[in-house]
Amino acid sequence: MHQVNLESVLRKAEAKEIADHAVEEVKKRGILRGGNSGCLTEGGDVLGSCHRTTLGRYLGVSTPNDEHSVFYFAAGYGNEDRWIDLLTAAWDGKILREEETPIRWTARSLGGREVPVTGRPDVVLCDNDGQPITGIELKKVCSSYRAVKVFLAVEPDTKHLIQAAHYSWQLGKLPWILSYTSDSSYDTPYWAIKKYSAERKIKPGRHHFYCAWQDDTFCFIHPETGETVPTRITSAGIQRYYDMVLTMEEQQDLGPRPSTKPAYGDGKDFDQCTYCAFAPACDKYENDYASWLDAVKIISEGGEA
Repeated sequence: MHQVNLESVLRKAEAKEIADHAVEEVKKRGILRGGNSGCLTEGGDVLGSCHRTTLGRYLGVSTPNDEHSVFYFAAGYGNEDRWIDLLTAAWDGKILREEETPIRWTARSLGGREVPVTGRPDVVLCDNDGQPITGIELKKVCSSYRAVKVFLAVEPDTKHLIQAAHYSWQLGKLPWILSYTSDSSYDTPYWAIKKYSAERKIKPGRHHFYCAWQDDTFCFIHPETGETVPTRITSAGIQRYYDMVLTMEEQQDLGPRPSTKPAYGDGKDFDQCTYCAFAPACDKYENDYASWLDAVKIISEGGEA
């Protein structure tokens, strides 16, 4: 009996998505992106997106996408569509999606070269006259690690906070909400059951971190305690981050490794280098910009440095 090879059909469609994405990335070469938001503190700590991967993307060299990546992208898009459906049914004012609220500003290298920084917030809620009231950064929980961090430790991710701060700053320091959604049930790790007196399952749900500025300090409200938590994120630090990325190219200097310090508190964040596709290039060519760039180009195309 003849059977349609469904997996072959789906993989063909996904391969086209990956190829189309690569074409769009080429078009954006020479532009810095809000999706790679980071913050350079006055003390020199790089928080948020790795500045080296941000530099690579600016130069048209992205970390590789494979057949697994499309599942993550699809989950994010599906989450956004579900949110818009809910908001449309309940919000009395206007709802602006990402293509309707683009941001654009200018970063400058140490030598004075100027490059645009662009981005598109997920959602901006407005009143009936179209006056913005609050922005929303939407994040999908897709792992037990993230589920523990968000629902048990009740901690927002540093990268996500900086992205929210970036868009908020560019829209006049508009109040912002960082919203996590999980539609899956996760087995709670044994250590987390002990540490948080948690149940064996982390059930589906949502957590919202309401964010606002105090002078130039980005803060969020703890969902359970109601405490206002200041972070080390500032608009000046976000600008320094993008300026630094341009200066790295200008001076052919890769800069320090990303900090493992979180944006708030005294804990320790995970080491991005452990999971980064570009890590072999950084490990091998830490002080050799030209060789590093050649290596990440090879990695971006699916090869080994």
